[in-house]
Amino acid sequence: MKKKNIIWILLSILTLTFLFNFIIPVITGSTQLLIVLSGSMHPVMRVGDMVVVESTSPDEINAGDVIAYNDPGGTPNVMITHRVLSITEGEERLFQTKGDANEEQDAYMVPASKLVGEMVFVIPFAGYLPETTKSTSLFFVMIILPALLLVLDEIRNIMRYNNPIHIRKTEKNKRKIPRVPLYGIRSKRLVWIVSIGIFILAVLMLPTAMESEHTNLESEYTIKNNGYSQSVFVITPDDISQRLSITPWYAVVPQNGDTMIRSDEQLQVDIVAVPYALPVFWIIKLAQMNPYLPFIATIGIHTTFIAFVSLPLWYQRSKHRMHNKPKHRKLSLIGRMKNFNPISKIY
Repeated sequence: MKKKNIIWILLSILTLTFLFNFIIPVITGSTQLLIVLSGSMHPVMRVGDMVVVESTSPDEINAGDVIAYNDPGGTPNVMITHRVLSITEGEERLFQTKGDANEEQDAYMVPASKLVGEMVFVIPFAGYLPETTKSTSLFFVMIILPALLLVLDEIRNIMRYNNPIHIRKTEKNKRKIPRVPLYGIRSKRLVWIVSIGIFILAVLMLPTAMESEHTNLESEYTIKNNGYSQSVFVITPDDISQRLSITPWYAVVPQNGDTMIRSDEQLQVDIVAVPYALPVFWIIKLAQMNPYLPFIATIGIHTTFIAFVSLPLWYQRSKHRMHNKPKHRKLSLIGRMKNFNPISKIY
């Protein structure tokens, strides 16, 4: 089996695994897709974004998590997605919530019985897809099913054209002609494009990256954005449970702007500053995993985009294209004399 086909099979297996891990929870209802309709959680999620909510036990919710819950007022088919500020234990767990963009906390406590799940991911602008995507069955039929069929069809073609029986039939029916790809990858150009993209992005991100540090956060601390664009600052204490004691613990700071951070106690924190080139939710999650991940993800995603946009520059028609017509051998003068027959046959 050719290396190209092996790569296609591996990619197809990975795609199928992802689709099934995504489809089955959506169909069973353990994972829900919600469209953001208000700006109460801006900038973590914006109007028009789609959030992925995963069913979670109330006992697993911690302060600082973003949860989705049914409207405590009893309005049907209305869900609210806010951050948990504190938890009150009792016969039934109660969650005090607040929208990140709201000045005041919610006037109610959310009982565990109203909990739908925890927000685990944000898909930017996906809420602007047709309204039919709100229906799980239509979303499956219109988006997931076609993708699944394309993958299965590609696997069928690979298996078919690598079948020895099919190969023998093809050889009998057609004259064997050396196959040369009509298009090819110009590796040097691609390497140059990727290298230049990484270099430019690294230079643009450097002033912002220099604002990142591990420091001792006292009662007040001023962070300033010296980068070339808006930046996202994420302040993560060594003990993640103390995150809400910092106000604010993340902020979007304009170019040459600053913001004041206040803490209820003295903490050792990581301050990660990243250009606002990815969704804020992604930056926060990556920064909490590792301070370097937001930079790696930003450079990786945007370099991939640059390579995709410049596709015509490095994926071009091959100059050594083979024609179906057989090439005639050129004979020298001596060769033509050898083939010369002076006697003509007359019928």
